Amino acid sequence: MTRLLSALVLAAPILVILFSTPSIVFLFVVFLLVFRAGWEYQTLISLCGWRVRAWEGALDACAFALALWVGGVLPVLVLGIILLRIFLKAFSRETLRESLSMTSVSLLGVVWIGGSGGLIAILRGFPNGVETIFFLFIVVWANDIAAMFTGKTLGKRKLAPKISPGKTVEGAIGGVIAGILAGVLTTFCMDVPGVDPWLAIPVSGGIGLFALIGDLGESILKRAAGEKDASDIIPGHGGLLDRIDGLLMAGPAFYCYLYWVRF
Repeated sequence: MTRLLSALVLAAPILVILFSTPSIVFLFVVFLLVFRAGWEYQTLISLCGWRVRAWEGALDACAFALALWVGGVLPVLVLGIILLRIFLKAFSRETLRESLSMTSVSLLGVVWIGGSGGLIAILRGFPNGVETIFFLFIVVWANDIAAMFTGKTLGKRKLAPKISPGKTVEGAIGGVIAGILAGVLTTFCMDVPGVDPWLAIPVSGGIGLFALIGDLGESILKRAAGEKDASDIIPGHGGLLDRIDGLLMAGPAFYCYLYWVRF
């Protein structure tokens, strides 16, 4: 019950901001979420043994998200500057192997979290951008909630026991099916460009699969760090990164699909 109430408390203000505020306000909220998720990511990799500063990685992720939103050559330029900074810092490490690994995991956080946040912010500027983002959110949330309940009630076969012992095959299937149903229902209730009720079936299924990959990816990081959750900021849920890990993979995939449909 605590987990469900926390989810509602977290989702409600995000939906209010999405539907009732200008895109610049939504962009600012995305930056806040990217900063917090980036901070948690950097904290986890520091627990894995890499000596990093959480605030530096969080600011790098925000800078890349902003660059993507602005567009043009800025994303490449900003990413190059970030990579240069990470390289210069890595040179101070004792071994070349440590320098290379630290550079890799630091850049992964920037691209994964900052890149995903920037692309989701861009979706807000698409035609019917509010409906488009709402569709994405609903599919991912339905997938996540249904996977949890289906796994607890029907789950028998472990999906990836070494990575995430609690996830089951039945839970994953139930989550994807629920996401598809939520996606189809949403397209009947509102206009989502590029996604009609029939296309909502494969699109929602794809979003669910990418969300599952994102969830498992973050689980690998947490297992490596020896932590159950990314933080304890959200009662019953852990950290912000624990709540948006699926969205961070599903968002870019959905963006690429819509970009392909539009152009």
